[in-house]
Amino acid sequence: DMSKVTLDSIEYNSEDFTEGQQKILGEIVYNKNLASNLSYQVTSLNVVSEILSDKLKASLAEDKPDD
Repeated sequence: DMSKVTLDSIEYNSEDFTEGQQKILGEIVYNKNLASNLSYQVTSLNVVSEILSDKLKASLAEDKPDD
């Protein structure tokens, strides 16, 4: 149920929250979603960076004269 919130192992019904408590809960949810999104973006950027590094290494290896 979306209206249940657990804090420190205590379950609360968010439908009983005051307006101020609802706003705080909204901020918590927003922050968790944003953190998850940013984590995904960082992971994606790291993958792209690794791919680009591999491309650069391959390109440099092609240009290297044989000894």
